[in-house]
Amino acid sequence: MGNFNTTMAIIGAMNTSSIHRLVQTRELLQGKDVWTTFKELEHLMSSERSFYEYRQALKAQKLPCIPYLGVHLGDLLSISEGNRDFRQDGTIHWQKFCLLTEVISTVMHFHTESYGIQPDPFISRVITDTHVLDDEELYTKSVGTEPGKLHHSRSLSKFNFF
Repeated sequence: MGNFNTTMAIIGAMNTSSIHRLVQTRELLQGKDVWTTFKELEHLMSSERSFYEYRQALKAQKLPCIPYLGVHLGDLLSISEGNRDFRQDGTIHWQKFCLLTEVISTVMHFHTESYGIQPDPFISRVITDTHVLDDEELYTKSVGTEPGKLHHSRSLSKFNFF
């Protein structure tokens, strides 16, 4: 659906330590279509070469589309921090502001159409009523699902030397 922002959120969630450590579970998925799709999406959203694959896909994407905002916010920060507002002669550094405008325009271009998806009250309730686990709870569930060789807490405060 061209929703790169949510795609990156899902990839990030799947690669958290609590999920990534589930080696046996991941092995069950390898060779299946869902695993192939996940690996393709990981490649698409890879930070390699400054998110080159994502940037190419975004250029080719038809509307509607939701860009991955992290890349564009990073671009804005890089341009803003890496360039002075004024040149040494006191004149405005217009190139900096042109670059900032280009990044903002790219994101705004995709704000022109909506997906036309109607809210579903049932799905909204499931999302709002679901208990969100913190990192420690997630890790505990992960170890319960697939125990590792060592049973230890990830919290450094539980070690005597800290």
